[in-house]
Amino acid sequence: GEPGRPVTLAVEPGAEAWIDGSAYLAKVPEGGLPRGWHEGGLVEVRGRRHVRLHGLQVRRSRVAGLYVSKSEDVEIAGCLVRETYNSGIGVWYSRNARVLRNEVLHGNDQAMRPEGVPLRRE
Repeated sequence: GEPGRPVTLAVEPGAEAWIDGSAYLAKVPEGGLPRGWHEGGLVEVRGRRHVRLHGLQVRRSRVAGLYVSKSEDVEIAGCLVRETYNSGIGVWYSRNARVLRNEVLHGNDQAMRPEGVPLRRE
């Protein structure tokens, strides 16, 4: 995007649309998981500027739900994230990031780990 003209990923007001990660990394692939598999999210913004994520509904992620890294001028607002193995919403190494009025349910949920990955120690 550009200043004053961000790229926006949004759900139309009143609509319900889920981004469902049930099938993504459901099992450890033959040969094991790739290095760094647990970094990232079902919806990712990496190395971008002027991005808006509004009203998204994300569920059943084997990684984070919404993930932003090395980005600038990003807004995550009014999103619902549920049932994630890692953080519901993660923002790393970014500038001018706003995370507003979101809801995260069952983040860091052991039940969402890929089949074959051992339980984390608490």
